[in-house]
Amino acid sequence: MNTGMEEEVALRKSENIFDAPLLSCRDKAKIERNKRNQERQREVLLEEMVLERLLFSELWLIMQLMEFLRTARYCMLNKRSRVMTQQLCSVH
Repeated sequence: MNTGMEEEVALRKSENIFDAPLLSCRDKAKIERNKRNQERQREVLLEEMVLERLLFSELWLIMQLMEFLRTARYCMLNKRSRVMTQQLCSVH
């Protein structure tokens, strides 16, 4: 059944990292590609966070402006109604 199979024992991986073979050019290139990909992902996440904060700050400013305009309109309507009331009262 095992005819033709080698009887040699497979070599174990070296536990000492200094006995292991050095990285090949392909391994180094793969590591560099992974580093660049991770760096790009970090940059994209940072950019998204900055844009999100900017968007929320702009929304906050828009809401503040809308509240100011509502208040100003309310004040103008009240002033106009007071003036109209005074004019009506002074006519009679």
